[in-house]
Amino acid sequence: MTELTRQSLEEKWQRMTIKDDPIFGGVMEDEHLCRQLIERCLPGIRIASLEQLATQHTYNGPLLARGVRYDVYVRDDQQRTFVVEVQVKNEHNVPQRLRYYQGAVDQEILEPGDDYGRLKEYPTYVIALCDFDYYRQGRARYQREVRDRARVTAKTDDGRTMVIFNTRASDFTGAAEIRTFLDLMRGKVDTEDKFIRDVLERVQIVKQDPERKAAYMKLEYELARREAEGKVEGKEEMATTLIQSMNDEGKGKNEIITFLVQMLKLPQRTAEDYYSNAMALR
Repeated sequence: MTELTRQSLEEKWQRMTIKDDPIFGGVMEDEHLCRQLIERCLPGIRIASLEQLATQHTYNGPLLARGVRYDVYVRDDQQRTFVVEVQVKNEHNVPQRLRYYQGAVDQEILEPGDDYGRLKEYPTYVIALCDFDYYRQGRARYQREVRDRARVTAKTDDGRTMVIFNTRASDFTGAAEIRTFLDLMRGKVDTEDKFIRDVLERVQIVKQDPERKAAYMKLEYELARREAEGKVEGKEEMATTLIQSMNDEGKGKNEIITFLVQMLKLPQRTAEDYYSNAMALR
C-alpha cells in the first residue's frame, strides 16, 4: 500500500459518519446507546436490560435459503427481539426486506417441534432508519401493521412491529424522540441532546480504534487493487487473499472470520467455509 493510498483511505475513514456501516455498528456495540436508540424509535417501550446484543449478526436459515445480516440484533430480558437497520440507498424494497427479516427472526426463536403459539412470548420489532422517504409522504415515521379489513381500527396482534423512518421528513408526528438522531444522519447536530453528544463521542472512539481502521483500510485497498487490475473474481477469491494475508500477520481464526462477516458482509457459515478452504491451500 503506497503512502498516498494509505492517506486517502485514512481520510475516507475519518469522513465516515453514523450512517456508514462500520461506524453505526461500532457505536451500537455500546449497550446504553443501543438501548436508548431503540427506546426513541419505539415510544412506550422501555428496556431494563439486554440478554443479547450483536452487530452484523448473521442468520443462515435452512439449507439453500437466503441468509440475512442484521446491522443490530438485540434480545432483551422480556424476550423481545429488536432488529435495527440503516438504509442509505433506496433499493425500492424496504418493506419486503423487513418482511424477510421478520421471518428470519422467528426462525431463530422456534426450535424444531415447537408450537407456533410460542411466538406469542417473543414479540419482534424490525426498524429501518432510511436516508430517504420510501413512501414519499413527508412523514418521519411509518409503522406497518396487520389489521382486520372489516374493522380497520383493530390491529391483528401477531406480535410483529415494523417501523420505517425517514431522515428527510417534514412531519415528525409520532417521531419527536428520534428526530435528533434522524437529523444526525443528515449531518445536523443537536448539541443540546445528551444522547447525540454521547453518540458523537462514541463515533470518535470507534474512529480512533487502530484495529477497526486497519481492517477497514485493508478491505478497501484490496477492493481498489482488484478494480484497478480489472479482476472480476467473486468474493471467495478475494476472501482467500485477505485470509492468507491476515494469517501471515498473525491474526487468529476467530478474528479473521469476524472480519469477513463484518467487512465483506458474509454469513458466518460462509466465512468459516472460506477460511477452511483458504487455509487448506497453504
